[in-house]
Amino acid sequence: HGASFDGKYVGYSCLDGGFKFTSAPDWDHTNYGDGGEGMLSDTGGDLSGDKGFYLLEVDLTTLAWKATPTTWGIIGDATADGWNSDQDMTWNEEKHCWCATITLTDGTIKFRANDGWDINFGGNPANLNAGGDNIPVTAGTYDIDLYLERTTSENIYCTLTKK
Repeated sequence: HGASFDGKYVGYSCLDGGFKFTSAPDWDHTNYGDGGEGMLSDTGGDLSGDKGFYLLEVDLTTLAWKATPTTWGIIGDATADGWNSDQDMTWNEEKHCWCATITLTDGTIKFRANDGWDINFGGNPANLNAGGDNIPVTAGTYDIDLYLERTTSENIYCTLTKK
């Protein structure tokens, strides 16, 4: 997603093997492959990624790219361990989202990657933002789904379904 039209793109995807970045969702446009040492080439072969869920960053002005493996969790004063540690989520291949069933108290939560604060989302559940505000929740047990891939929406979003 490159909303500022500066040639820099950030997105999330589940990878399992070879892939390329494309300028359109087909092969009839420019596609970028392996240019060696974290660089892209429009004549390069497939890029490779071990099976996993990644933060992908591409800068087409320099042809640099980076893939950061991520796992996701829920943290906040509404969770069992408060702000001390994440409650882990599980990747759901069928739904293409991170999922958890969790009991919360009245309070707030956020989503974060890799048990750290470098990559985190909060704010409006229908349109989460990087580094966004804490999400208010009320006590109860919830099925929580976190959608980062933007396959069904332009937004990164979550659903909190009270059981």
